[in-house]
Amino acid sequence: MDDESVLQLIKRGESEQIERKEQLKNKKTEVCRAICAFANDFPRTGQPGLVVIGQHDKGHATGLQISDELLSELSDLRNNGLILPFPQMSVRKVPWTARPSQW
Repeated sequence: MDDESVLQLIKRGESEQIERKEQLKNKKTEVCRAICAFANDFPRTGQPGLVVIGQHDKGHATGLQISDELLSELSDLRNNGLILPFPQMSVRKVPWTARPSQW
């Protein structure tokens, strides 16, 4: 999925496909639960799920620093054994400049 497709999904707000995390107090619990839920695809959408880090439910950025270290930690969640079977996932930083009022 390219960056523009990701941004279009994010603009729709939280749904069975989008989960927002304002902060990461416990990465293993919060993000792993969301990844597991998307991997199970209970609503049978057949579509990928997105976990958006550093954004309020209304779409405003929280100011959370999305560092290379954080991206690496999030990538490592796939292989740490907490989510079985291993999900298909990718982790990346998508440039975000729009405000919800611009949607």
